[in-house]
Amino acid sequence: MSHKVPPVLDGTPFRIWEREVDFWSGCCGLEDRKQGRVLAMSLKGAPRNTAFELSDEVIKSPTGVQEIVKALKVIYGQDSVDSQYKVMQELEQYQRRESESIISLYEGFSDQF
Repeated sequence: MSHKVPPVLDGTPFRIWEREVDFWSGCCGLEDRKQGRVLAMSLKGAPRNTAFELSDEVIKSPTGVQEIVKALKVIYGQDSVDSQYKVMQELEQYQRRESESIISLYEGFSDQF
């Protein structure tokens, strides 16, 4: 990977990609105001769309890279293992309330899981 080209978000766990972006930002040689633009242009698909929902001023700012990462983290920040673990915890803690009917319990369970 060239230090001029930002890391690609292509199935790499988000936390790894986030760290790669931080390393890239520190050694790419671009001034801070240009890094957000380069990172946004390197993204593909839904991540690119998310980045371009940010204003031009935000992307072109000295913190553009951090703002793009923050926006993507909301959507992609949990790795699948973390996400599955969280769902398993919620499933184990799911309980019927004392006054809840079986139908209501089933509907709530179906909606949540």
